[in-house]
Amino acid sequence: MGKAFYFLRPSKSNLHSLWVGLRHTEGQFLLSTGIKISPKHWNSKKSEVKNVSLPDLDMKSNILQRKAKDEDITSFTNNTLNEITNFINARSHLDKESIKAEFSSFLFRQSEAEGFVSDLHRFCIDFLNKSKNATKESLIAEIDTFLHPPQKQHNLFEYIENFIHGAESGSRLNDGKIIARRTIQRYRTTQTLLLEFQTVTGYEIAFNSIDKEFIDAFNSFMATHKKYSPATMGKHVQTFKSFLTEATEGGVNTNLKFKGKAFAVMSTVKDAIHLSESELKSMYELDFSKNERLDKVRDLFIVGAWTGLRISDFMDIKPENIKQVKDGYELEIIQDKTKGKVFIPLNDTVLAILKKYANQLPQISEQKFNNYIKEVAALVPKLHEIHERSITKGGETYIESNPKYELVSGHTARRSFATNAYERGVPTLSIMAITGHQTEKSFMAYIKTSKKKHSEIFRKHSK
Repeated sequence: MGKAFYFLRPSKSNLHSLWVGLRHTEGQFLLSTGIKISPKHWNSKKSEVKNVSLPDLDMKSNILQRKAKDEDITSFTNNTLNEITNFINARSHLDKESIKAEFSSFLFRQSEAEGFVSDLHRFCIDFLNKSKNATKESLIAEIDTFLHPPQKQHNLFEYIENFIHGAESGSRLNDGKIIARRTIQRYRTTQTLLLEFQTVTGYEIAFNSIDKEFIDAFNSFMATHKKYSPATMGKHVQTFKSFLTEATEGGVNTNLKFKGKAFAVMSTVKDAIHLSESELKSMYELDFSKNERLDKVRDLFIVGAWTGLRISDFMDIKPENIKQVKDGYELEIIQDKTKGKVFIPLNDTVLAILKKYANQLPQISEQKFNNYIKEVAALVPKLHEIHERSITKGGETYIESNPKYELVSGHTARRSFATNAYERGVPTLSIMAITGHQTEKSFMAYIKTSKKKHSEIFRKHSK
C-alpha cells in the first residue's frame, strides 16, 4: 500500500490549504487536514511547518482547541500532522470510502453520533447543490438510501482466489499452521472445476445462487460430464463448502443453504488393495541388480510399507531423522501434511535399505513412482491374481476385474502398513500414532482386512 503525502493547494489568499493524500490501489485521493498555512512556512521536503505563528496559520477551531496553553503552535501543528500521517498509513489497506469516513471523526475528535450528523448534513448539502429542482420527497428518498445503502455484492470467484492466495502467501493459516502444499493444490483443483462447470453449463455461480438446484447440477456435472467417482465428487463438495464456511464467518456470505442436507458430502468406502507381509517379502526379494530404476522404486515402496509414511515423507528422510534407542532404531520425523511429529520403530529390512542409500533415500516424482511400482508389482507372481471391485463412475456402478498388480500405487504401501499392523493385533491407537490419523473413522478406511481374515482374528481372540 502507498504512504501518506502532503499537498499544499494554492489559493488567492496568503494562506493555502494543506491536504493529505494517499496513492491507493483504488486511485490517488486527497483529504483536507483543516489547516491553512502560508507557503513560506511550509517545508515540502520534510512535510512539516517551520517557525510559524498564528497570523500565518489557520486551522479549524475544534483542532486548535486541543492545543495546550504552554505548547508552541509550530510543535502542535507538526505533532498533528504526524498523527494524521500515522493514521492514514495504518489504514492504507482499507477501501477509500472507509478511510475517508474514519478520517473525519479522527481529525475533529467527533463522537460517533456527531460524526454521523456531520456526514448526513454534508450528504444533504451535496445533494441539494447537485439537484437544483430537488423536492422534499426526493431528499427523503436519498436520505433513506444514505441510511440503508445497498449491500455490496461480493464476487464468489474473486473471494476464492483471495482465499487461495492467502493460503499460498502464508497470511491465511489453519489452526495457526501454514497450509500444506497439497491442500492448496486441492483448493486450486476445485476452483478450476467450478470455473469449468460455469463455462460448460452456463450456470452462474454467485454467493446468492448457492442452493439445492446448484448442488444437484454440480453433482450431475461431476458424475456425467467428468465421470468422477462419488469419493472424488465428495472431496470437491467438501472443499467448496470450506470456501463458503470461511466467507460466512468473515461476513462476506449470508446465504446458509450450503449447510443443508443437499450439500452432505458423499462418503464411500474405497475398494482399494493392500499387500500382505508375504507379498511384501516376495517383492523385496526380487533381483533388480541389473535395473537400477526399478530397484530404487521397490526399495522406496518397501520403506513406505514398513513405516506407514506418505511418499512425500519417506522420500524426505535424512540421516538426522534416524535415532538409536534402547532396543534398536526409530525414525523421528515431522509429517508434511499434518506437521505432526511421529516416532516409528525401524525393522531390519528398512534399516538395510536405509544403509544401502547412506540413510538418505533416492528422489522420484510421485507420478513416476506410481507408474514404475506397477512394473515392480507385475514381477510378483502372487499379484497376478484377479481382484474384483465395485466401481461407481458417471453415476453408474459396475464390477471391475483386474490383476492385483495393476491396482498397486504409492499409497498402497501406507495402506499395507496399517492393515498388516491391525491384523497382527497392534492396538488401533498405536497405529494411528504412527500414521497420523486424527480419528478412528478415517483410520479404519485404510484397513483392508478381508472378511475371512476378520474371522481368523476373531477365532484367535476367542480361544
